[in-house]
Amino acid sequence: MIKKEKIVKIDWVKFINLTPHTINLILETETIKFESAVDKEFLPRCSEERDIFYTIGMSLKINKKKFGEVVNLPEEKSNTYYLVSNMIISACKHRTDLLAPDEIVRDENGLIIGCKSFSF
Repeated sequence: MIKKEKIVKIDWVKFINLTPHTINLILETETIKFESAVDKEFLPRCSEERDIFYTIGMSLKINKKKFGEVVNLPEEKSNTYYLVSNMIISACKHRTDLLAPDEIVRDENGLIIGCKSFSF
């Protein structure tokens, strides 16, 4: 369920953050906060399949992982962009309404504090 109060409107476009993190869009004149608009059980996720590729010693497994179908992703809506991870975008190449943070900004300790743009 999308929390309507977390939807950000810029001009006539809606942005809905479907990640578990607040995204700070750092522009020249302002910083816009996009708070997570869904509870963690409703986050978009890729299904995963794992095959053991190799085992080192008795217990260290090296797996080959494949990502499959995406769950919990809303249908496309006009004038609406969904902020998601790059993994979700890669799994949904046919979608033009999915954006991920781009031009990442880090603080002096290397921690991510925001982004300057979005990409698809």
